[in-house]
Amino acid sequence: MHQLRSASLWIFLLWGVLTTVSLTIRPLFPVDETRYAAVAWEMWLRNDFLVPYLNGEIYSHKPPLLFWLMQLSWWLTGVNDWSLRLISPLFPWQHYFYPAQWRVFYGLNANGSKRLLR
Repeated sequence: MHQLRSASLWIFLLWGVLTTVSLTIRPLFPVDETRYAAVAWEMWLRNDFLVPYLNGEIYSHKPPLLFWLMQLSWWLTGVNDWSLRLISPLFPWQHYFYPAQWRVFYGLNANGSKRLLR
């Protein structure tokens, strides 16, 4: 058990270092990230969070969840480019924490079998 915690800690630290280096060194990728930032920026300026726009036209190529997350990051940290790039590295951590929450919620043992209620 102690080895598992130690390995998880090292993975988290490595992720933190690589994410920090990535956020400080690289700019937004020119094709995709700048387009998504522009869509989120127009949503921010219009205060229209239901329909995304790009250059004044409705942008229906992507579901709005990414743009809502961008709005949330801007609301929490202020408008900047690194908060947009932080969304992608944070998403995989939900897969790390959800199984533990599901085991508690559904009453599963460590091997995945259902606990018997007495």
